Amino acid sequence: MAGPGTDQVELRVVGHGGRPGTLGPLRVQVASFGEQANAQALARKLKETYSDVRIVTVELSSRRRYRVQVGQFVSAQQAEELAEHLASQFDVEPVVIRDD
Repeated sequence: MAGPGTDQVELRVVGHGGRPGTLGPLRVQVASFGEQANAQALARKLKETYSDVRIVTVELSSRRRYRVQVGQFVSAQQAEELAEHLASQFDVEPVVIRDD
């Protein structure tokens, strides 16, 4: 990359070399916002359907981000299925992350 910018990427969990239980759960990150109010609004909508919704505040070098995450999964397949459902339900581009 020659300079700053954005691009779409796709990340898929294909496996891990650790022992079961050594890594944190998988979560679906639904969106990431620069404005806390936007994250809170999406979290409220998600909580109407899903019980395990959280906002994680992350300090980046450029600014603070508010990440909206749903669920805790052991199975990548379960997390991917929820991500696909959320993508169609809320018109978002969620990613599956490992919560370590």
